[in-house]
Amino acid sequence: CFSAIYISCSGGKGKSGNMDEAMGLWKQNCALCHGNDGRLGINGAKDLRLSELELEARMEVISNGKGKMIGFKNSLTPDEIKSLAQFTFSFK
Repeated sequence: CFSAIYISCSGGKGKSGNMDEAMGLWKQNCALCHGNDGRLGINGAKDLRLSELELEARMEVISNGKGKMIGFKNSLTPDEIKSLAQFTFSFK
């Protein structure tokens, strides 16, 4: 029952589809500085394994940038930003 609700709310992609999409977005937009595992640290990029930010705060940083990091609110949709923010929790 939960799976059917989750799939219907996620546009029919299910959990792995969202994770694959987020991983693609990560590689395209974030991996250059943060690396594939969130800890590369190029240009002062934070080690995301150590982040204690909640989802909303992560979405804010992705949207508006912070420090040398550019914001992505003009190039990614709100759903893509949320997917990326959720994806960063996988580095823990």
